[in-house]
Amino acid sequence: MALIERSQVPAPAVPKETVQVQALGGEVILRGLLLCDRLELSAISTGLGDARPGETPEQAQRRAGQQAVVHTLARTVVLADGEPFYTAAEWDAFGGQHPDVVLDLYRRARALSGY
Repeated sequence: MALIERSQVPAPAVPKETVQVQALGGEVILRGLLLCDRLELSAISTGLGDARPGETPEQAQRRAGQQAVVHTLARTVVLADGEPFYTAAEWDAFGGQHPDVVLDLYRRARALSGY
């Protein structure tokens, strides 16, 4: 087997799609998760999944899931400049008014990321 030449190395590509979101005021870019995002999500799931005092395991899992949703959107919904549309806290607030929009974007972001 021959060594790969530099000219043969493909540039890594992050999947992206443009999505119309009326509640956000127009089109945004939805991009797949990067490795650092996946690792951070894994840490969120692991660390937040532990029950806090007075919290049941089911409540802890719901809390971790909620954090995963807003973290994912903060990393995958971007503007034309590649910067995030909202922070996780802003997605949390927006989701209080538009839960269906947030959950749809989350589902699409996960699919785009290969989940």
